[in-house]
Formats: sequence, C-alpha cells, structure tokens
Amino acid sequence: MGSLRRAAGILGLCLATASCTSGTCSMTWLQECVDDPGRRLRGINWLEAEKIDIRIRDGELQPMTVRLSQGKPYVFRVQNRDDWSQRFQSADFFSAIVVGKSSVDGAESKEPCISSVMVEPEKTVEIEFVAVRDGRYPVEVRSILKPPMMPGVGHGVVGIRQPFSPFALSLPTPDSRRLRL
Repeated sequence: MGSLRRAAGILGLCLATASCTSGTCSMTWLQECVDDPGRRLRGINWLEAEKIDIRIRDGELQPMTVRLSQGKPYVFRVQNRDDWSQRFQSADFFSAIVVGKSSVDGAESKEPCISSVMVEPEKTVEIEFVAVRDGRYPVEVRSILKPPMMPGVGHGVVGIRQPFSPFALSLPTPDSRRLRL
C-alpha cells in the first residue's frame, strides 16, 4: 500500500510540474487570458515599472497584501527563502494581468497566459506585467516538496484598484450645505 501511495505521489508531482518551463506554469485551459496582450504591453519601459519584492519564507508570503493600480506596469520579484520548491499561484490574479515576461536566472518565458510560477529554493522569479482588471485576488503558495511538519499552503491577497480620477469625486454644492427645516 505504501509503494502505491508513493507512486501516486510521484505521478502527481510529475503532472503538477509538466507544464512548467523557466519557472512559469502555463494552464491556459483553466482560465481566461486578457485579450490583445500585445497592445497592452506596447511602449512600456520595464526599467521604470514599480518593483515589488515578495518573499516566501516557511511557506508564507511576505507581504501578505499587495495593492496595485489598474493600467500600471509592475515587476514582481518572488523570492523563495525556503529549502524546497514553492509554487506562487492564483489563476484569478494571473487572468487579471497581462504578463510581459517572467524570468529566473536569465532564462525567460514570454508566455502571456500563466496561472502560477514555480520558484526553486533560494531563487527569485521576476514577473513583468500590467494590471488590467480591478478586483481583489487571493494568491497562495504551495509547497511541492517540504519537510513533514511544515504547513503546506500560505495565503495572501493582491488588490487591483481603478485609477484615481479627481473628476469622480462629488463636491458639495452651496445648496447641499443649507440646513432645511
């Protein structure tokens, strides 16, 4: 029975990593991708994009909450400080952004439709993207191989807010300040 369970675990691990190349895991059949990614990425200077460092330590995300603005370019630098591989994943979040590229140790992937990134121990994966859809997106970190007593899933949230517009504010008018009896 133990060898059957071990074989099933190895098969599951192989299936889980089969679609991963250069740190990115592509599962396009599970999600919607943003339409016309080329148009949304045109003209972006990635050197000027806001860099956000995300650290995985003991299976947890730090920071647990990240706030982004719709329409802006960002670079997530996801660093795995653990001794085992971690998967940073959220099909909902990745379907709300357009990925320019992801890279680890100089190996690049330009797959625009991903659902997660695999981060090897003591490595950092960079993801260049534009936040497209506003909303609140749960993200999680899943350990692939971990010591037996460590937790398996860490949780966080990425919020994408609509751009601020000063014209959207309703200012008080002289009539609205009058006290009516």
